[in-house]
Amino acid sequence: MDWLTLIVLGLTAFVATNLDDSLVLLLFFGDRRFRARHVFIGQALGVGLLVLISLAAALLALAVPAGWVRLLGLLPVALGLRQLIARRRGADSDGESSARAPVRAESGWRRAAAVAGVTLANGGDNIGVYVPLFATRSPLETALILGVFAVMLVVWTFGGYALARHSAVAARLQRVSGGLMPWVTIGLGVVLLIG
Repeated sequence: MDWLTLIVLGLTAFVATNLDDSLVLLLFFGDRRFRARHVFIGQALGVGLLVLISLAAALLALAVPAGWVRLLGLLPVALGLRQLIARRRGADSDGESSARAPVRAESGWRRAAAVAGVTLANGGDNIGVYVPLFATRSPLETALILGVFAVMLVVWTFGGYALARHSAVAARLQRVSGGLMPWVTIGLGVVLLIG
């Protein structure tokens, strides 16, 4: 297979498996509780873990059981419920709406881990596509595809950042993302669990 075909294959595989993650990425960037570096690091960790899992499964020539991948849906459900409970406690304690209530400071690694967890939980399709893709390629071809993935991860994440922070919809997205994010993550988890 020639290099151009492999590059197009890598681009297509990355875009097809990360399109569904775009809305979640935009919401994380729009949520003022998350600094851009938390989202960048979390997205890189999540995609990196998905690639490592896929590489390991391809090397072992094992199929990832669909039931196990679906159980990853519990993670976004737990994160969403935790956010809803925290918002409710904030509104109950001081009588303000949760949109105006100050959010308790949380360490950066926890925010990055939350982004990584949602990315990982939403990655069933990534694993389903990447395992056969890696299993049927030589090590050199796989390395080229991984290089394409790395470039696309940077482009994808910066694109999401630009849309969420510097576009015409940025201000509106920042207003609604805090209230919408828990429901989106819970919905994502339920969809993954149902499978």
